[in-house]
Amino acid sequence: MKMSGGTKFLSVLTILIFLQLSDTPFAEQNQHCAPSSCGHIKNISYPFRLKNDPKHCGDERYELSCEGNRPIFTIFMERWNGSLNYYVQAINYDNSTIRLLDPGIREQVLCSLPQHSITFYTLPFQFGFTKPDGSSAPLAVPITIFSCPFAMNSPAFVEISYCLNRSDASSFPSKGHTYAAMGELSASNLRVGCTLNLMSMTSWTIDDANVYISILELHNALAYGFELSWFRDIYCNNCGSYYGCKGESSRDVRCTDCTVYNFHFFKTSCVTQRHLLRVLARFIPFGKPHLLYYHLISMLYYG
Repeated sequence: MKMSGGTKFLSVLTILIFLQLSDTPFAEQNQHCAPSSCGHIKNISYPFRLKNDPKHCGDERYELSCEGNRPIFTIFMERWNGSLNYYVQAINYDNSTIRLLDPGIREQVLCSLPQHSITFYTLPFQFGFTKPDGSSAPLAVPITIFSCPFAMNSPAFVEISYCLNRSDASSFPSKGHTYAAMGELSASNLRVGCTLNLMSMTSWTIDDANVYISILELHNALAYGFELSWFRDIYCNNCGSYYGCKGESSRDVRCTDCTVYNFHFFKTSCVTQRHLLRVLARFIPFGKPHLLYYHLISMLYYG
């Protein structure tokens, strides 16, 4: 059966339209999606989406659930087949960051402690932990909770042993002394026999994060949460694997030559920095936490 001239034209036109839509950047297709909302987060848009949004809206890796009128983001961990749920405190589309809160932290409870342990190197590759503007400034700093069989007197950390009497703190050891430190923790502050219990992060007052803290300041830091950047994952795909990318939002994307990071005792390209942290950290078994494992990461990252 022969096709008429009009039928051929329609067929070709249909194919051209399909190809055009296929070549349309996903972000542009998402411009036709109305923002969603959940609780205090009123403008959930690309790359984020809610579970009940249309399939073509947002990126499935950035899917949020809405439970009890609170937005929840699930982080799928890379070192084991597991996931961690965090409350979404804020989404900033101007600088491409999301701020997350551990569900164990309660704003009105001074002694509330994190449920989850998370570090820079366990984060999925899609997230950056430094500002994408080219400054390489950290978006968050670590909070380390550790225990010792003996009392320690140091202004570098605060004792939180009395917080462990609460029923929801049963995952921490009930004997000995438990401490928390915010920011880089020097090996000289520690003694043999201390054990790492948990690591979290905060973006609260980062410039002052290495000063000595009180229990109130520790709570404020935990209650603020930590920020992660999706900038490089979403906006830098067109720069190629041998180039860096800096900026803050979709309106400010600049491809650059790959910067060389100067670690404490050697140099590595920015393409391999994140991978290197993971490889080296794996030499220390995660199932037996030790403060050396934190010191390794902080030595590499902070220099």
